[in-house]
Amino acid sequence: MSLLWSRLNKRWFVAAIAVGMAVGLGQIIVNCYTGMANIDSPYTRWLSINTDSSATTIFFILLPFLASIPAGNMLKEDLDSGLFNKFKLQVPLAHLIKQYVAMAFLTGFVAIMIPLLLNLLGYLLILPNFKPDNLLNINIGVFNFNTMLVSLYYSHPFVHACLNILLASVWGGLFSVFVLVNSVWIRNRFASLSTALVLELVLMELNAVLPIDYMPSISPTNFLPELGDRPLLWLTALMTIVLAAYCMGMYKLACRRAVL
Repeated sequence: MSLLWSRLNKRWFVAAIAVGMAVGLGQIIVNCYTGMANIDSPYTRWLSINTDSSATTIFFILLPFLASIPAGNMLKEDLDSGLFNKFKLQVPLAHLIKQYVAMAFLTGFVAIMIPLLLNLLGYLLILPNFKPDNLLNINIGVFNFNTMLVSLYYSHPFVHACLNILLASVWGGLFSVFVLVNSVWIRNRFASLSTALVLELVLMELNAVLPIDYMPSISPTNFLPELGDRPLLWLTALMTIVLAAYCMGMYKLACRRAVL
């Protein structure tokens, strides 16, 4: 792993985190400028719950791209440059590609976790840390049909927010691995880097055009925010498993491709 860490372009890693942090900080500044009510708490205003904010929409649409920037194309670039063959002399092939996958997942995970975590901590420094009330805070519209584990949100909002950050970060890691395992089949660097974003846009479009009223969301932009659009816990888990299974299957094909 130290070999790949030394190989990683740290500037792109920092840039991805910085863009996410800028979106989160901008959301805090706008909310402070427009004013917040006395009944507001961090759990009614932070980035993942405040879906009326354009910053939230921007962040969760850009999430696949931000997660994939640091290491999504690293395997493809090393295969093209011949650096992969040099690493292969020092590390067994299967273990080496596992390290590429691990690096992609970890960088994608961290690139999403840090902006969300800092946004939540920023609100904890600004607003009083009290639990949301289902009557006083009814204006934010947290109900069973748009929020997973809604009872946990009202009883332990900090735990609920942390679980949401974990879910979004896991998807960030999976999106990065998705790009990594697809990149070995795509020549153009930008095209391969955009595959996770394209997947998200396709799922958004499918969610919009499927002729089923009030169907649960299959789009990450709808079920990754804490306050989503018709998310279901079992469907979110299923979508996560499907994406992970795809990445695992393509990882095996990438191993064969790397040998050729």
